[in-house]
Amino acid sequence: MASDPHTAVLEALPHRPPFLFVDRIVERTPSSIVTEWHVPHDLECFKGHYPGHPVLPGVIACEFAFQSAAIFFAEVRSKRALPGSLPVLARIDEARFKKIVQPGETLRAEV
Repeated sequence: MASDPHTAVLEALPHRPPFLFVDRIVERTPSSIVTEWHVPHDLECFKGHYPGHPVLPGVIACEFAFQSAAIFFAEVRSKRALPGSLPVLARIDEARFKKIVQPGETLRAEV
C-alpha cells in the first residue's frame, strides 16, 4: 500500500467522493486495521436529515465501517478475486448505534 494515507485509501477502494467515507488509515497490522473519518459540516445529507440539528444517518456510519473493512480485506481480495468481480455487502444483522454523530466529529473504526 502507498505511504500517503489518502492514497492508500484510494488504492484499496473503488469508492470515490462523494461516497468515500474513510479519510485515513491510522494503523494496520496483519490482523486488524484502524481508520478514521472526519465528518464534514457540508455533507450533503445534513441539509435534509434533521435540519437545524444535523444527524449523520446510521446507514452512512455503517458505510464508513464497511469501507474500513473493505480496505482491510483489499489485499486478500486482490489475490483471490476473479477478474472483473466486484465485492458487495449483502446483509447487515442487528446494527446498533451508541450515540448520535454530528458534523465535525471524527469516527474511528477498529476492524
